[in-house]
Amino acid sequence: MRRLAATDPGLVVNPDAVRAQVEGCVGFALSSVIKGEITLREGLVDQQCFADFRLLT
Repeated sequence: MRRLAATDPGLVVNPDAVRAQVEGCVGFALSSVIKGEITLREGLVDQQCFADFRLLT
């Protein structure tokens, strides 16, 4: 899968850390779009924390 992400990090001291941060953000965003859902049960949200959030693998 090809993806393009743009960022303006300012002065970069560690390019590998910036790259890893952007890739992690893209992974979270794609997970939200593809697998994300918010379900309600008796008026309360079922997903209570990030442990309930399924990431793309």
